Amino acid sequence: MTSPPPQDPFAPPPGGQGGGDPPGQAPPSYGGQPAYGAASGYGAPPAGYGPPPPYGQPPAYGPAAGYGPPQPGWGPQGTPPPNDTKAVWALVMAIGSYVLIPFVLALVALVLASMSSRDIRASDGRLGGGGLVTAAKVLSWINIALCLLAVVFVLLVLGVLASVFGTMGELQPPLES
Repeated sequence: MTSPPPQDPFAPPPGGQGGGDPPGQAPPSYGGQPAYGAASGYGAPPAGYGPPPPYGQPPAYGPAAGYGPPQPGWGPQGTPPPNDTKAVWALVMAIGSYVLIPFVLALVALVLASMSSRDIRASDGRLGGGGLVTAAKVLSWINIALCLLAVVFVLLVLGVLASVFGTMGELQPPLES
């Protein structure tokens, strides 16, 4: 017994029937695309809309109406005020206190930061750097706290070592000569 050959999936269906248009009929027309520049069929714009403005000179540039003078402390082009030099040095000292002389540079940074903060407040917006002052104070206080924790840790370790080695001397018999 032989099996029938497999059917071709791409062959037209038997009897000429299937998808597509029935024989003898043209496909439906959906209308062509209008020619370039022809009316699109949307009609005229509603009343109240006039023609677009003619080409010509661009509008004059200048300050926007209703905004008033610039804020105090800002330059003519909107540049921020310069940073206070003491604020910059306070931040440099606060960062350096983690590397060089921890406790001393942190104290110097705190003094510079407080002096800079006072100068910035007194300048009425002509000096900036308030964020630098805040960062310097935070870094300095964290450094001081870490230094104090390190001192407490060293004292605890020395106390434990002294108690361990102090009792070891008592357990050994004295050497006689």
